[in-house]
Amino acid sequence: MKSSLHHTILNFTLALLIFCAVPCVADNNTTSSHVKDEQGAGFLKLGVGFKSRSSPYSQEKNGYATFIDGRYQWQNGVYVEYSNGKNELNQDENGGAELNQGLSFGYNFYNTEHWNFDLNISQAHGKLGLGFIDDVNSERSFFIRTKMTDMLGLRATGNYSQTRVQFIVAPYSFNSEYDDGLYASLWLAQSWQIKNWEVYASLGAQYRSEEIISYYYELPEARSKTGFADYNTAVNNFDHYHASAAVNLTMQVGLSYPISENWLFESFIKYSNVSDSITDSPVMFLLVTSEGKFSKHISEAGLLFSYVF
Repeated sequence: MKSSLHHTILNFTLALLIFCAVPCVADNNTTSSHVKDEQGAGFLKLGVGFKSRSSPYSQEKNGYATFIDGRYQWQNGVYVEYSNGKNELNQDENGGAELNQGLSFGYNFYNTEHWNFDLNISQAHGKLGLGFIDDVNSERSFFIRTKMTDMLGLRATGNYSQTRVQFIVAPYSFNSEYDDGLYASLWLAQSWQIKNWEVYASLGAQYRSEEIISYYYELPEARSKTGFADYNTAVNNFDHYHASAAVNLTMQVGLSYPISENWLFESFIKYSNVSDSITDSPVMFLLVTSEGKFSKHISEAGLLFSYVF
């Protein structure tokens, strides 16, 4: 019943957005340049460069990286956003995906002089998978895979000169494997213009309810019968582990310099703490076992050259 309801609501939402968007496609044969947050306008930014990253979810990575950031909004308010790289309003990584990273779409239904209000569908948590495979005794192999969680909610974004604030409250999950959770966030970003340099700083807080955290970070007891030492150790050490709601904080600073009309040089540093309800989880113990490294925070730094359409 719940799975059917999830699919019905998701299909209805998608149909509504498509219905609203179709009449506007014919009226927008060309897109405008990189103008954000205006109806009938959009931007696309492609970047290449170097990125260094450490995370509880994977081994430390240093090297070449690509960055994509884009947004388009039709005249009737339907919009689509995509981000994969750096963004002053990005959320922290959980399970390999960030809320403002990947695909997000929605409907901008009301605006004032300083505020935009949206009905928004985006990721509250990315996919998370881990496991051990015994090539000799395959029946003992096991794998834990959890789905990506998309959430439906309201987003309010305020712009005051060089200050931006954003609130998100998403109370409905399209993940049919667990009861509805709650995702909420608050972001504040400030930029300064120093000659041709733009400098910015942002601070954000993200809340994920107990339902979301339990789904990703509690281990099924039935898995302990697999016979794998690492899994059994995790289960035995965390017999009474119960995940609680999590609040993560993210800070980021960065700067950019226009090389030409379309080319930018950019640099950024980002730090995110990871809530104890996540780092204390047996799932994280197993990730350490498989990845061989563990960090209780996410840190990232990058240098890149971006082309803006």
